[in-house]
Amino acid sequence: MKSTSLLYLALALAFAGYGQDAAPPATHPIGFQAAWQYDHSRSFANDKYGESKRPVLAFIWYPAMKMSHRPLTYGTYFEKISVPPERDSLLSRFSEALKDYSLNSFKDYSIGWHFENWDADAETAFTQLQKTPFRAVEGAPPLPSGSFPVILYHPGLGGNLLENVALCEQLAARGYIVISSSFHVQQSWQDFFYCGAIANSLEDIDFLLSAVVPTIPNADITRIGLMGHSFGAHAGYAYLARENNVIDAFVSLDNSFDYKTIEEIESPVYRSTSWGEVNDALTNGYRNCRATVLNISGTREDGSTPGFELVRRLFKTDLYLGAFPFPILHESFLAEAVLAYPLVAPHYTDTADVATLRRNTEAYPVLTQVVGAFFDHCFKSNAPLSLPHSDFRLRRQEPTKSDGGRFPASGALKIWHTPPLSLPAKDSILNLYANYGIDTLQALYRRFQEVSPNARMNVYPVLARMSDNRETKKKTAFLEFLLSYHPEDWRLLRQAADSNLELGAEKEAREYYERALDHCDDPQARIEIKEKVRQLDE
Repeated sequence: MKSTSLLYLALALAFAGYGQDAAPPATHPIGFQAAWQYDHSRSFANDKYGESKRPVLAFIWYPAMKMSHRPLTYGTYFEKISVPPERDSLLSRFSEALKDYSLNSFKDYSIGWHFENWDADAETAFTQLQKTPFRAVEGAPPLPSGSFPVILYHPGLGGNLLENVALCEQLAARGYIVISSSFHVQQSWQDFFYCGAIANSLEDIDFLLSAVVPTIPNADITRIGLMGHSFGAHAGYAYLARENNVIDAFVSLDNSFDYKTIEEIESPVYRSTSWGEVNDALTNGYRNCRATVLNISGTREDGSTPGFELVRRLFKTDLYLGAFPFPILHESFLAEAVLAYPLVAPHYTDTADVATLRRNTEAYPVLTQVVGAFFDHCFKSNAPLSLPHSDFRLRRQEPTKSDGGRFPASGALKIWHTPPLSLPAKDSILNLYANYGIDTLQALYRRFQEVSPNARMNVYPVLARMSDNRETKKKTAFLEFLLSYHPEDWRLLRQAADSNLELGAEKEAREYYERALDHCDDPQARIEIKEKVRQLDE
């Protein structure tokens, strides 16, 4: 294991110094500040202290003036959560509890899950990890001029606001103001800090945009990005579906539902989870998404590419769907886990496990490169879009003897571009029907329904054309096809009844009229349908 340990030590040193050596090169020194604000519109309840205004913490990275001060480490970053008692005694107690929770989360997601029991080796690795040097300098003066886009980062379930600090810093170096927050729950102070309620996260995003962002020097409030990992991506997608949201670009990091089908997501197992909430939000609110979206995952365990079925509900959105060509570890989308891999590698004796850690370690710089390039395209007009049909290669690394020859020679993050789909206009629908027939029209309709059940094409001009051409049988069959997707649409049910009546199928016509009455909310139409039923009963 000695050669493997030395290899990982080299990787750790190279990655820890990413600010100087990573591609693309940084363009700005990085400043940092921690900002606490109270959201006076919401209370924060707990059994021990009673109710308070809701405290919201924002860690802010920004392009800054160059300073010779010592940059922050993981350990000093976590100290910035604390608030001194003399400033606010209540907030001081809360901040200390949040810091304890955040450190425990950091310990579990970086080092802890590699060890069955926390032992001296785990403690040594954790101590070393906390010394990891970064680039940001606390309190560095912001640049005297400039206008920089703002990106919000939402951590995953059980995560902490520093879980992806390396990515946040790299984006700040590229010319962005980046904000990470704890998104803690609405109730309880010490025992239940992790974010877990989408509604709560949406309100925190609103507060950060309305109360925190305007106070930051050089922040361009007209260019807003959002990114999140796992549950943070769930909250992000739900926010995109809100009316009048201001998000221009969104990045989803391994949201976890990419690997599931819509049928699985809508099953009772997941229906009541955040997956179900995202499904409802994107199904009903896809029109509200104005952002360009980058969605990145790995492959399924069998090596197949995810279907991205839920994300594709945003069919009117510019989508970039990315996948690493291997089942990347969920934690490998986080800096805290990737920086820990070289430190825990000596704990593993199976060369396959070592190869997995190594492969995931090398994937992270590729991830940050892609995310940076995506935001540059969305927010910097002179940045060409290089993501469609891209192949972001991991650096070539031949397998070594200590790896058992199992480490792949190269890998890539594949990106697929899915441009927005537009529902055909009236004339297009009629031309499609006239030139290609009903089968092609049904195939197109079926495709839109697969993407989103609320994606309704305006087929009434075709139904009217069928009536004008006296194509009653064809119209009846087409209505039955449409009703297979929309069985409660009273307008379609009424037309199906009329068509069956025209064909002399009075029994079927009456059934359709009755079903139309069950769902019709138009008083005049109900009177007319009841009259049809009365005439059939005579």
